[in-house]
Amino acid sequence: MAIVSRETSKRAVRWPTIRRSHMCQGGNLLLNRVLRRDPTFTMGISRSMGADAVRRLRQLKRDMRESIIDRDCFGIQPGALIPITNAPSNVREFAFTTAAKKLEGFMAWLERQEQLGILQLTDIMGTGRSGLSEVFRARMVGQIGQQVPWTNTYIHSAYAKGVTRSRAELAKAGYDVTLTDEIVGGLGPYLSGPIHAERLALLYTRTYEELKSVTAVMNSAIQRQIAQGLSTGLARGIAEGKNPSVIARELFNNTAQHIDKIGMVRCKMIARTEVIRAHHIANMSEYERAGVDGVDVEIEALTADVATVLGNPVCGECQLIKDNGPYPLTEAYDLFPAHPN
Repeated sequence: MAIVSRETSKRAVRWPTIRRSHMCQGGNLLLNRVLRRDPTFTMGISRSMGADAVRRLRQLKRDMRESIIDRDCFGIQPGALIPITNAPSNVREFAFTTAAKKLEGFMAWLERQEQLGILQLTDIMGTGRSGLSEVFRARMVGQIGQQVPWTNTYIHSAYAKGVTRSRAELAKAGYDVTLTDEIVGGLGPYLSGPIHAERLALLYTRTYEELKSVTAVMNSAIQRQIAQGLSTGLARGIAEGKNPSVIARELFNNTAQHIDKIGMVRCKMIARTEVIRAHHIANMSEYERAGVDGVDVEIEALTADVATVLGNPVCGECQLIKDNGPYPLTEAYDLFPAHPN
């Protein structure tokens, strides 16, 4: 982030410039490979958060596979299995007489598994990786309860980077601010102040609600697939003389694809957008505290040569944001992320 000066008829106004690399169609990743640039220094955070989400969803797939194929939870493979200790579901746990009951039991199990993984809540006093101070932890316990979403660690890290970066740029431009490493007590207590604590809490809640929305869409697709598999799919498999184990495997494969295509894809998108959002909100909050009037936007545009190599120049939407600047601070809060990718 850089600070530029713009002359007006009466005085010179210092406008912070929001620097963003091109983020369209995977461009952010490719741009950094070629130019080794990550203007917000948050790529590592978003990658880690996305990888964490994928790991949790892969575990859900393994549990689903063991339940449907190995444990025959729907009773498709009579007399084929032996009980396994600590399995995701009991042997033929959902082998009810009606497909509706089977589906109801499986979906209830699926939601329980998600609460242990992709929607997991953890003890706030045990989230040591987030680097939260005891003061901040205590404050957050009072705001959102004893347990918090696993995503909070990543959102907090991105927000802290945004605060650090913006204060460094403000100080470089001559604003009267203290660098974060010189703040008495460190960054943790500083972020526990009313403004930052409130905005962090909103970011935490937003991210978790986004995850819940993704799982709701994913579960709806899974429910339709299971319902179809237990009715027409099962009947067709029997009519075609397929082995029951093959039918169970097909049911799993057709169902698990929704975890890949919906769950993993959208969770990685959430990681990218919400990490950038946290960093951006932190930037704007610090500019507001410093008395900045507005911001300009500087897109990290690709050169012609690099654009040719990547086949991915800056999109019109990002360019339009740059061309329409500068923006008053009240509008700048909603500038980024401009679009999901």
